[in-house]
Amino acid sequence: MRFANTRTGGRSTNPGRGFTEPRRLVEEFGWMEGGPGSFAEFENRHGRVWRVEWHGAWRVTELDAQDSAPREIGLDELVAFAMERLRD
Repeated sequence: MRFANTRTGGRSTNPGRGFTEPRRLVEEFGWMEGGPGSFAEFENRHGRVWRVEWHGAWRVTELDAQDSAPREIGLDELVAFAMERLRD
């Protein structure tokens, strides 16, 4: 996970993504709500990476995917989406 939260001022300190528990990723999603420009990136064991951003709504994009464009998603759906990708 790598993140920056404009609402709380929290951010990861390493230049790349680091290991964390899935519950920590979910917590950060909730704390990012209402913080324009906040983001969290997460990666699964296959090296696929997703970026979640808050811009008045949740948006998720798969990084490095050919035709991936940000799509709006609700928080409950986002949490389910992330957990499913991490189990893959």
